Amino acid sequence: YTPPEAPFEAHQEMLDTLGFARGIFIQPSAYGDDPTCILDAVARAPDHRRAVGVAGPGTPTATLIDYAARGMAGLRFVELISARYAGRPKGASGFAELMELAPAMREAGLQPHLFAKTETFVEWMPQLLTLGIPLVIDHMAAAGPSDIRANDPRLDAILAPLREGRLWMKLTVVRRST
Repeated sequence: YTPPEAPFEAHQEMLDTLGFARGIFIQPSAYGDDPTCILDAVARAPDHRRAVGVAGPGTPTATLIDYAARGMAGLRFVELISARYAGRPKGASGFAELMELAPAMREAGLQPHLFAKTETFVEWMPQLLTLGIPLVIDHMAAAGPSDIRANDPRLDAILAPLREGRLWMKLTVVRRST
């Protein structure tokens, strides 16, 4: 997809309108794995902005440390395979790539932001919890129509570590859940 124009000034105006002093830029999949745009935006207000970017497998630890020094707080990982994208969205890394990058991310102080369907989290959670870094579940774990209902014990794979403070849940893009 082609994202709409989103100049820094528009973001600042939105934050000012809402009365917010800080914000975070999330690298859209349309940018691939090049974080130049969001790191440039963070550089314009480094005390008030952070970024979540994308890095591919084999990204050197030194590069991730540089990203963190420039205001990147985390990396996105998408474990959704879609006919719309003929696989993963362009530039998206999956959970297998996270497993490879986790030691370098830990060293750089970056957290993974994870996007997948609830069923996928149930399957992957035991492995993800071994990484030793804070995990952020994106888009409310894509909760919505599913074969997993609210009283399903498999949800404990997400809810238990969330209650224990081992996961963070990002409450964003509600429209994806309806």
